[in-house]
Amino acid sequence: MIAAGLYGASIPAAKYLLNDLNPWLLAGLLYLGSAFGLTFILFLRKFILNTKIILHFTPGAWKWMIISVILGGVIAPVLAFSGLNKISATTASLLLNFESVFTIILAWIIFNENTDKRAMFGIFLIILGSLQLAWVNEFGFDPLLGLTLITGAAFCWALENNLIKKIATEDPVVLALIKSFVAAITNIGLGIMVGGTFLFEARIFIGAGLVGIFCYGISMLLFILALRYIGAAQTGAYSSLTPFIGASLSVLFLGETISIQLVIAGLLMGSGVLLHLFKSLENP
Repeated sequence: MIAAGLYGASIPAAKYLLNDLNPWLLAGLLYLGSAFGLTFILFLRKFILNTKIILHFTPGAWKWMIISVILGGVIAPVLAFSGLNKISATTASLLLNFESVFTIILAWIIFNENTDKRAMFGIFLIILGSLQLAWVNEFGFDPLLGLTLITGAAFCWALENNLIKKIATEDPVVLALIKSFVAAITNIGLGIMVGGTFLFEARIFIGAGLVGIFCYGISMLLFILALRYIGAAQTGAYSSLTPFIGASLSVLFLGETISIQLVIAGLLMGSGVLLHLFKSLENP
């Protein structure tokens, strides 16, 4: 739940930073901040706490690590930030409910994790909420493209959530650090290739760095630990708090308005999320 709260805060922060950066550069700077924070944690563990650091993976783990970087570190954030450019942070936050939906569906279909009729009804309510969000945006091309891009990002993150469970027993700090470092270099390189430029202003680098450290690095570390102990389906259910935290902070700090349609969408999605959350509480 802490991971969900931290990541939820990244949505309005990213919306603000997109005023100065393209999606690739923003993703790169966020992961660069994440890599910096995780390197500090690794240093603290090694030299202050005298914890043994295991830098080698078990056979076959690199395959899943590479897939995780591509899906969750490059494709998903660029899709999400590109979509965020076209719709409000509040709407984008609520749409991220699809990450938990896709996580649960994939865990059920591909990895045979348990689900039930109540969970499926919760998924149905979240889908109804997403249709309500589409209605809010009046089916214009840009809003619909934004909705589609963010839904695609949610699917990529959900697939990563299930796949990275295969290596969740590895050192979580090392996993998160490798993903952050490679994603930072890749996204910054892509951002420059498509014509993006850096504005060397302290507020941009400090802001992106802090968001990267806490909302990406620390959140990712806690998320991997959750996958290790409670599985992908339950982790996905608890992560459903992310969109509502993001939506609330978007209203508070970005001054975005709340329409009746947005409230209806939030209630539908919230009801679906509660069904998943209660199921997780009953089946720890």
